[in-house]
Amino acid sequence: VAQELKMAEGPNPSAATTSATANKPRLAKLRMLKSSKGQKVEIIQELAPKWKDFGIFLDFDSNGQKLDLIEAEHTQKVNAPVACCQAMFQHWLSGNGVPATWDTLMELLQDAKQSHLAQQIKSILEDATAAPAPSGDHTVPTTHGSSQVRYQEEQPVARSLPTAGTPQYCCNMLLIGEIGSGKTSFLNLLCNCSLLQELGFAKGAGHFHDYNDIKLENPLAGKMESKTSGAKLYNLELCGIKMGVVDTPGFGDSRGMEEDKQNVDKIIDTLKEEDYLNCVCLIINGRQSRMSAALRYVLTEVTSILPKEIVSNVIVLFTTTADPLDLNFDPSQLKTFFGREIDDSRTFYIENPYCRHEKAKTQTGELLPEKITHSLQKSFDETSLVLAEMSTTVKDFQRVHTFCFFSLYQKKQEVEATVNSLLVYQQEIEKKISEAESDVISARNRKILNSPFRSTQRIRRWKVVSTERHNTLCGAARCYCNCHAPCYCISKSFDKEAFKQCRAFRGSVTCKVCGHSYAMHYHDEVKFDLEEYTQDFIDPVMKNKFEEAKAIEERATIVKQQLERQRETTQPEWQRLSDRLRLTLEKFYKLGIVQNYAKLLESQLAMVQHRLESSVGPEIQDLRRTEHEIEKKLQLVAAI
Repeated sequence: VAQELKMAEGPNPSAATTSATANKPRLAKLRMLKSSKGQKVEIIQELAPKWKDFGIFLDFDSNGQKLDLIEAEHTQKVNAPVACCQAMFQHWLSGNGVPATWDTLMELLQDAKQSHLAQQIKSILEDATAAPAPSGDHTVPTTHGSSQVRYQEEQPVARSLPTAGTPQYCCNMLLIGEIGSGKTSFLNLLCNCSLLQELGFAKGAGHFHDYNDIKLENPLAGKMESKTSGAKLYNLELCGIKMGVVDTPGFGDSRGMEEDKQNVDKIIDTLKEEDYLNCVCLIINGRQSRMSAALRYVLTEVTSILPKEIVSNVIVLFTTTADPLDLNFDPSQLKTFFGREIDDSRTFYIENPYCRHEKAKTQTGELLPEKITHSLQKSFDETSLVLAEMSTTVKDFQRVHTFCFFSLYQKKQEVEATVNSLLVYQQEIEKKISEAESDVISARNRKILNSPFRSTQRIRRWKVVSTERHNTLCGAARCYCNCHAPCYCISKSFDKEAFKQCRAFRGSVTCKVCGHSYAMHYHDEVKFDLEEYTQDFIDPVMKNKFEEAKAIEERATIVKQQLERQRETTQPEWQRLSDRLRLTLEKFYKLGIVQNYAKLLESQLAMVQHRLESSVGPEIQDLRRTEHEIEKKLQLVAAI
């Protein structure tokens, strides 16, 4: 087997060719040069501020006209110095100016007083040269007990930066999919495919190597979190085609949208190390029957980072689906996201034998029965035909420069930053106006509460009124009874005994009108009259509170009016930000597949609302805040 694999690899390149390749920079390396120890340097980023000065050292432009043309072409781009610096190096790598080698570059950096940068490059290149090359003799656990089987094969390995002399892969593919779509299992199938084709499925299955854990591909319960911590590039060979496959973290992470944003950053960082992509492979679970809020969100997020140049190079792989008859998902729904239907020739279906093998192990133990082995072999043979068809399709795809992804990503970031600026601007002024309005309402309520500090009461009291003739009156305490008025029975008298002859007593000692003794009565030329009148009463505590609330209301009203005038006077700044957003969106639409940024926000909002339905505890408050923020952003974008 080792001899056959070695013969299949073909002759080794000459030492001179390897040395020349190792000493020649690539644009991806100039963007991000990394060592196996984690040391890295972004050469283009470092030289961007003074790119034009360094361009003179490259000696491909004696009069500076080419540098001026580069500046004119890229000056309007986002992060123009970086774009100009990259274009300058592209021109140099094309064979213009001094020899395009690492040695020459380090010498020029020394001359340009960039010795620290030259030293970093030298250190990384020396580390790459000193790193031991893989022997090709690997030990992989078999599925039969604890024994080890050794075999010769060049294993697909994750790499962050190829070592010197690494051959160029003729096809680079980006794997993207929702968490649980089968993306990682498909990657494991690709990485083991060459081995299985050489040894056959029955023998090769014993050497399966998990390049990533597949526990979440068939989840039973619990939250879905991406198992891939970062984007990685795997070098492998598929049906005779050397291929670089970029595995990415799954979208739709249950830890929130912020996690998805960080995953996008990781994808872009990985693409910085590559010059081009040939293909984007979208992985979808074919058993999914409807366009859920989660899948809509994932597809919208995915397409938002895909430039228009790559849309013709998109293929769709439906997993857990052996053929179109097993497909529950409606492929025509993808047109909404890609702006065009995905052709049947670029749609593939597999029932991943890798997953079936893992499932069979859990059901039957380490030794697979003959029928199950035959079924797995048949599944792998059918899948091999699909993979062969896929490789034939993608090998003819035109290369798309990764700079297209960076430009779109930068423009998307600019859109998000402008939307956030508008949101912050609006929130600040509206928050102040809202606070002033709250102060007005609060003061008004306190004023109303204490407004009854002044009260009016009706008062009744007795008063003495003069009369022409004397009257028999009661002199008992709190008795204001006119017992006989006027009194004609007897003459005015001070003799108490005489009162018994008064009509009020009728010979008795007790008054028939008021019930008091005759001894309590007297005569006088007055009578008692009941008087009613109103009188105002003031509560001093309530009055003070009322006056205080009134003053606060007046001040808050003035502040609110001033803020509203300020909002009107700062309208030009709002208009400037709005125009900037409108222009940035136009550029974003020009570069990318997504043609409606509001749809992107709507899918995010739907995803948040979907998660709210099943959330509990403190997570709800965070989701509510996110929901409110997205709704505000939607209003802003809709107004534009």
